[in-house]
Amino acid sequence: MFFRVALSLSAKFSNMIVHSTAMMAPIITNHSARSSR
Repeated sequence: MFFRVALSLSAKFSNMIVHSTAMMAPIITNHSARSSR
């Protein structure tokens, strides 16, 4: 029971991390490209 809850929590957490990374990646690359020029 606890294992399933922890598994679902970790899956949700990793999904949130992937989503936030996908959201932040264009901003970071755009910022770095703008500052390098």
